[in-house]
Amino acid sequence: MIFEAEARIERPAGEVWRHLTDPDLMTAWMTSIDDLKTADGGPLREGSRLVFSARGAERDSDVVEFEAERRIALRSTQGPITATYRYEMRPADGGATVVTLRADCVAKGLATLITPLLRPLIRRTDGNQMADLKRAVEAAQTV
Repeated sequence: MIFEAEARIERPAGEVWRHLTDPDLMTAWMTSIDDLKTADGGPLREGSRLVFSARGAERDSDVVEFEAERRIALRSTQGPITATYRYEMRPADGGATVVTLRADCVAKGLATLITPLLRPLIRRTDGNQMADLKRAVEAAQTV
């Protein structure tokens, strides 16, 4: 595992889930990406492909797990490197929601030699996602 992060968000699961899975809201807390959308223009579900820009390059990510208001996992592959980000939600007292992110990265072949260099880079780039998600959800107007 590259890193694990957790946030207690003072909002009900439905609101948190919407921010985790609505492409229009995801860029507010996934600060390293731009122009996020599903390849088919539909809502996220297991099997969906997200397309986006990150660090000046076009990228994609597949939804490999999806259980409404419980968990979603996104997997991206670039050459011999595959990164999987798993977001899991659970209710907390007072109507809050706890979200945990577990980020993992697997390299194949010669790319395994650069994995130790990738770990701190990935942590630095995405390690604040849960804090950013908390800020975005708690700052949003409830619908």
